Amino acid sequence: MQNAIFSMDSAKAIKAKEYGFLNGIHYLAPSTLSGVNLCSHASVGCIKLCLGWESGQASMVKNDTDLNSVRKSRIQKSQRFMRSREEYLLDFVRSTDNAIARAAKAGLAVCLRPNGSSDIAFEGIRFTIERNAKGKAIRVTLGGKEGKSIFDHYPAIPFVDYTKNPKRFDRALPANYHLTFSRSETNEAIALSLLARGVNVAVVFAGEIPATVVREDERTVAFMDINPATRGHALVIPRAHAQDLWVVGAEDLQACAVAAQDLARRARDRLGAAGVNLLNSCGEVAWQTVFHFHVHVIPRYADDPLRLPWIPHSGDMDEIAAAGAALRG
Repeated sequence: MQNAIFSMDSAKAIKAKEYGFLNGIHYLAPSTLSGVNLCSHASVGCIKLCLGWESGQASMVKNDTDLNSVRKSRIQKSQRFMRSREEYLLDFVRSTDNAIARAAKAGLAVCLRPNGSSDIAFEGIRFTIERNAKGKAIRVTLGGKEGKSIFDHYPAIPFVDYTKNPKRFDRALPANYHLTFSRSETNEAIALSLLARGVNVAVVFAGEIPATVVREDERTVAFMDINPATRGHALVIPRAHAQDLWVVGAEDLQACAVAAQDLARRARDRLGAAGVNLLNSCGEVAWQTVFHFHVHVIPRYADDPLRLPWIPHSGDMDEIAAAGAALRG
C-alpha cells in the first residue's frame, strides 16, 4: 500500500479498546489545506481546531504553519484521494481487511471512522472489489451496476462519523453507518432542525457556553434542565457519546449512576426534596427525543404536580411468569 489509511494509535482510537473495539480513524488534510476542499461546510472555528492538523503527531511542530511528516502524509493522501480514487480506495479496502485480521487476533471487534478530519459522503461512493484466489483485494473499480459503498461491502463492521453537511441526512444511510451532525458556531438553526427530525447532534461544551453546570468529573457532566419538571431538575450525561441505554458503556453508566445519586442527595439536603425520581428514556417509543444517553434527576415535593405515567392494576400472572422466564438468566 502506498499510504497508511487508518490511525490506530491516537487517544481516541486507544480509548475504544476499553469498549472492546479496535478503532481505526481515517485522517486527511483539513478543509482546503491540501489544495482540494474535503470539508464543504467547515466553519472558521472548525478549520482552526481541525483534528487533521492538530491530532496526535500532526501537532508536533514548532509553528502552526510548519509541515512535519504526518501533515505531509495527510496532504498527500488528500490529493491522491482526489486524483487516483480507485488506487486510493484499494488501499482503503486492504486497510479495512488488515484491521479485521488485527482485531480478530486481539480478540476485539472493529469500528472504523472514515472521516476523522474530512467530510466526504462515502455513502455515495460506489465501487466493486476484485479479489484473487486467496481473498486479497487486487483491484477496485468505481461505479458499475454491482457497485456498493464501503459500508455495504462490510455490513458487519460499524462505521461512525461526524458531519456538518445537513444534506447527507436527506437520504437513507446504511444501517451500519452511524452519522452525527456536528454543531458549530454558525449552524445552530440547522442543528436544531435536524434534532427535531431525530438526527443525532453533537455539541462541544466549553466553559463559556451558557449552561448551569452543577457537577462534573472525568466521565460525566451534570447541568440544570432548562425545561424543569420540578425545582432542581437536572440532567446527567456521559462525556463520551452513547446513543441510549442499550449501548452506553458499563463504566460510563456506572459513573452516571454515581453522579445521579450525588445530585439526589444534594436535592434532599439543599433544596428540601422529600424524594427523587430518576428517569431515562431509551428509544422513541419510550419518549426519547435527544439521542445521547442521559438521566433525569427530578426532585420531588409533596405539592408538586407530577403523577405516575401509568395506572397500576393487577396483571395476568401467567403472562408475568412467561415474561420473567424470558428475562431470567
